[in-house]
Amino acid sequence: MSQNQANPSAPKTLDQEINDFFGGLFRPATPRQTHSVPMDVFETDDAYGVVIDLPGVDMQDVKLSLHEKTLKIEVKPAQQMSDPKQADAAETRWYRRDRPPLTFEESLRFVTPLNGEAVEAGMDRGVLTITLPKAEAAKPRNIQII
Repeated sequence: MSQNQANPSAPKTLDQEINDFFGGLFRPATPRQTHSVPMDVFETDDAYGVVIDLPGVDMQDVKLSLHEKTLKIEVKPAQQMSDPKQADAAETRWYRRDRPPLTFEESLRFVTPLNGEAVEAGMDRGVLTITLPKAEAAKPRNIQII
């Protein structure tokens, strides 16, 4: 409970006055720690594909690992502030923060065995594309009838 809720006659702080004036538009920010990101996962006869939107994320902040049939995707930015100029300002108070650093972790388990040696990944304009070829034994084959 704030001081003014306990004692309505107490003087308001500047933050409270601004908050009252703008109807709550400027409220202290509480950045989210983990985000859900737009992702497409698809399958062809030869491979699986994963496409993930990661706007504003640098390639070096993305870690991919494959263990058997499970692909793990981790995004952990080295820079934790939305504005690099504010990184050294210890007394920065955010009034609105809709763009916190993107932290994301996802594990995708595939049914079909994968060819881990042939996995390819690339990032272009904030879109991460991963191609996971299926193991040769898992690809569909045509069987000729004799």
